[in-house]
Amino acid sequence: MRSVKPWLMVGCLMTASAILPTQALSSLSVHPTSYAAVAEQGGLTTDVLHIRNDGPTSPLGYTVSDDREWLSEFPTSGQIIVGQQVEVTVSFDATGLAPGDYTGTITVLDPHHGPILIPATLTVNATTAVETGWSELTSGVGLAQSRPNPTSGGAEIAFRIPEEQAARLRLFDVSGREVATLFDGVASRGETRIAWTGADRSGRLLATGIYFYRLESPAGVLLRQLVVLR
Repeated sequence: MRSVKPWLMVGCLMTASAILPTQALSSLSVHPTSYAAVAEQGGLTTDVLHIRNDGPTSPLGYTVSDDREWLSEFPTSGQIIVGQQVEVTVSFDATGLAPGDYTGTITVLDPHHGPILIPATLTVNATTAVETGWSELTSGVGLAQSRPNPTSGGAEIAFRIPEEQAARLRLFDVSGREVATLFDGVASRGETRIAWTGADRSGRLLATGIYFYRLESPAGVLLRQLVVLR
């Protein structure tokens, strides 16, 4: 029988190793890993979900979903550069819910390692009548439903804060892309009303569709939806 020289065997192993390299798959991580939210009956509260790309793939896509009507997230998909993270606003809406405890699950889909499941609990407390058209946090931050809604032109958007402080009100499309900044400065204590013309930051009228406006301040973050019909 013909013998195989040792150096030939080594060469074959090295070749096979070079053809089939070991490659680590990129992964996502999330923070926090669970939620325990509290809202007044008929009210709304929000929190932030941080999703990080731990590498090595860049960019890496993600999607976010849930299994309850009182849960919502924005944005629900996107791309993350390696070593960076995105912030997703998570809303807990107690509209139409009776006082009590509710449970659900937020799912972040990692394209390489499967779903990341985040348990969420919403405790709804009984309260007196909630002012129609307003969502308000316990900190005193409030955001009104735009009027009119739907709109074929512009709309009025009102917000209120408990004390004079920096505030920013921005408008986004369903993909999470910012299309306009409606307010960015120091807001006085109480109610501020913004007259939006229906245009984006370039002065062009927005197309028919669903949009989201987000109020950010040191006292909290609120998110609401408006519809444009041309």
